[in-house]
Amino acid sequence: MYNPEINQVTVDNYHKDYKSLLQEYCQRQFHCYPEYIMVKRSGPEHNRTFWMEVRINETVYGTGTGRNKKSAEQEAAKAAWEKMNTLE
Repeated sequence: MYNPEINQVTVDNYHKDYKSLLQEYCQRQFHCYPEYIMVKRSGPEHNRTFWMEVRINETVYGTGTGRNKKSAEQEAAKAAWEKMNTLE
């Protein structure tokens, strides 16, 4: 019998992170890569917050915040992915 974690992976079809999903989509649809731009950072070195936006062909599709650049980029990619899927 499969354990619940393995079943979830199968159900999610090997779920990818939003940055990967967005990159694959952009390559297929626009023949380009999404560009992540840091628009702001604040706070002391040990407790920073980053604001990122993701652009596709110079158009902003999503923004995100996080405690590091990677998590802020993931949030921006998620926002862009959700926006693009509502436009279709």
